[in-house]
Amino acid sequence: MDLSFFTKKFRKPRKIALSEKNNSILTIEHIYIVLAGLIYAINGYVYFDQKLIGKYIFVLNIVLASLFFAVAVLSSFLKFFKKNLTYVVYTSSYMIMIQSVLESYMYQHDVNHIIGLLIVYMVCSMGFKSNVTLNIFLVVNFIGVSSSTFFVQNPNLSSEVIILAFFTGGVVSMVSIGSRL
Repeated sequence: MDLSFFTKKFRKPRKIALSEKNNSILTIEHIYIVLAGLIYAINGYVYFDQKLIGKYIFVLNIVLASLFFAVAVLSSFLKFFKKNLTYVVYTSSYMIMIQSVLESYMYQHDVNHIIGLLIVYMVCSMGFKSNVTLNIFLVVNFIGVSSSTFFVQNPNLSSEVIILAFFTGGVVSMVSIGSRL
């Protein structure tokens, strides 16, 4: 029986639980940061192994993955990192989108990259905690994707189709995730 409920002398112990409460060690933000690190490490390795990226981009991916892992671990012990973990999640979402847009642009927005980019766009929008930050993320990345289509001429897919797909994806994310917030 936990007696800390009846007395204020005892401080409630920190638990490992999937929660956003201040007394838990493992939060949604931790999971997101670890997953971002895994994605950077795995994608960097696979792309480098397939000779799709150079050595410098590979090193950059590994450094970013290491930084995300370090932040996830440090935020479990240090208040500064735990307090700013949400901003790290936001920053990682923007970084993942920038890299994804650039990769899709490099491959002239072929259908496979557009589908992957649309999935990344919608998944990265899940880490936001307020409607304002979510909407800013969706609008900024919609503008980035839309503007990148004007510099690439894909004979199989028109710019209007790509823009419409991202507009629809943004609206779906805004409504479904925004209503949860």
